[in-house]
Amino acid sequence: MIIKTNIMKRIMKYFVTLIILFQLVYLKAETIRIPFDYSTIQLGIDAASDGDTVLVADGVYENVSASINFNGKAIVLISENGPENCIIYRGGWVVKFNSGESYNSILSGFTITGGDPSPAILCYNSSPIIMNNIIVNNWSEYAEGVVSLNNSSARMINNIFYKNSGEGQCSGIICLNNTNAVIINNTLFGSEIGSIGTFVTGVLCDATSSAQITNCIFWNTGSNDFSNCTVTYSSFDKEIPGIGNLNVYPNFSDTTAYDFTLLSNSACIDAGTPDTTGLNLPDFDIIGNPRIGGNGIDMGAFEYNNPEGIATDIDKPKVIVYPNPANTQVTFQLPTNHRSSSFQIIDIYGKTIAELPYKNNQPNLVWDCKDISSGVYFYQTEIEGINYSGKIIID
Repeated sequence: MIIKTNIMKRIMKYFVTLIILFQLVYLKAETIRIPFDYSTIQLGIDAASDGDTVLVADGVYENVSASINFNGKAIVLISENGPENCIIYRGGWVVKFNSGESYNSILSGFTITGGDPSPAILCYNSSPIIMNNIIVNNWSEYAEGVVSLNNSSARMINNIFYKNSGEGQCSGIICLNNTNAVIINNTLFGSEIGSIGTFVTGVLCDATSSAQITNCIFWNTGSNDFSNCTVTYSSFDKEIPGIGNLNVYPNFSDTTAYDFTLLSNSACIDAGTPDTTGLNLPDFDIIGNPRIGGNGIDMGAFEYNNPEGIATDIDKPKVIVYPNPANTQVTFQLPTNHRSSSFQIIDIYGKTIAELPYKNNQPNLVWDCKDISSGVYFYQTEIEGINYSGKIIID
């Protein structure tokens, strides 16, 4: 998949956060870096304690000897620079959650590929958050799905599915055995399926399971009846009953290059649910554009955020952040000629941990972070009508 360079640069390389119904405070959380602290992702997970972040550098992590397994730990496994830069490849299950994981176990920012013949991601008796990933070129046999949710309440947010295939009932997301899934702002495109069973390449629930599907785009995903699903404010290539659903081409930027950003005339812009109460939506899309970018939230994994008249990367002033990574303090170098406002510092759970005010035309702002636990944090501010946001790593 190719994401346009100017869009990627707009919010540095990569940016992700989320809001959860409850938040945990870990006083001694650590950041484990792969491959610097440990040579493999699994070794990093094995060394982690609840509340830690396992931060994975750019690269292709190929032919791992076994599935990546969270082993019940409440940790964040996140890539350093987003899913296009960090690829996990393995035949068989690629990532497993099968030890009672909850929403405090988070998988974010990877390309997940090579799953064959088992699902790429398995959630068994576990309910993690799976967000901001590209799930591509996986093969599933029988009725297992590319993502298999079994007795799970997993939340799937801001993910992209394409070029997945299967020989069975489902080559998309399958919900089995009392699963109650939440599927929000995902884009699913053009999966394939073989010759066995009922062909579903989007979402399939058995009679005991259900899924809440909101703000998603399903295009070229074959036959989907969405039995036992509550489907609202989503776009399809056929008519699907539900409040706010569309049957209109989303106007993707370039499907031949697997660029699923939305063009300015897309009907999916501002067409998501007008009431986001209780959905616990993330503040940002898969590449760090703020949600909401216009008059309402968009459908799909990308938020359209460059309407006419908004400054582009070329002409907008810069906010320079240094040092990054940091230990004791972070300096924000601000653009000239600005009015007073403030920076918000946000943790990985979506909690604002610091509010940093600045005055008219103040050149620099310093955040004292010496008492902050190590991990991944994010900043956001608005200067003269332009949104700025980015990632900060505290060692």
